[in-house]
Amino acid sequence: MPSDGFAKQRNYVNRDLARARYDQRDPARARYDQRDLACARYDQRDLACARYDKRDFARARYGRRDLACARYDQRDLACARYDQRDLACARYDQRDLARARYDQCDLARARYDQRDLAHARYDQRDLARARYDQRDLARARYDQRDLARARYDQRDLACARYDQRDLARARYDQRDLARARYDQCDLARARYDQRDLACAHYDQRDLACARYDQRDLACARYDQRDLA
Repeated sequence: MPSDGFAKQRNYVNRDLARARYDQRDPARARYDQRDLACARYDQRDLACARYDKRDFARARYGRRDLACARYDQRDLACARYDQRDLACARYDQRDLARARYDQCDLARARYDQRDLAHARYDQRDLARARYDQRDLARARYDQRDLARARYDQRDLACARYDQRDLARARYDQRDLARARYDQCDLARARYDQRDLACAHYDQRDLACARYDQRDLACARYDQRDLA
């Protein structure tokens, strides 16, 4: 509700309070005016509740902004950690590449040693070493495949976490929508109370006119008696 509406409603309530206090002087109207005074106090409580709801809504918006900033910082931190992992993997791959080059050099030496049949025992040992190095090279290639699969699995896990964040945001938006609907119901109730208050004022005016007519009728009867 706009601030002008609050000011007008407050002025109306203050006027009703003043009229109710003035009407308490009449003993015949005291009970009816006490009811109006209670209704006016209840309207003041509703006005205070509406202001408190506006403050809570503003605090909720500020909290949502802080939550969005925190989530953005968490994403940056996750990206930094992912970059560090990629850097570590790159260093590990460079080490494997250096080992593979060293193994290729050993394989070339083994082939050169195979040509020399005079040093059979020595060549057999080098050949066995070459075969062992080939096994290590095959294992290194298999490890690279596993590393690629692990990176792909990490990407899927990151996508799943991102989907969970979207689901949490959707639930939070549904809660905000429910609160907005509840605030609209309170606003409709406040408007209905204002209409009842206006009808009560109109009934008080009619009652005052009826009493004024009764006084005029009494004066006319008194004049007729004097004339008789």
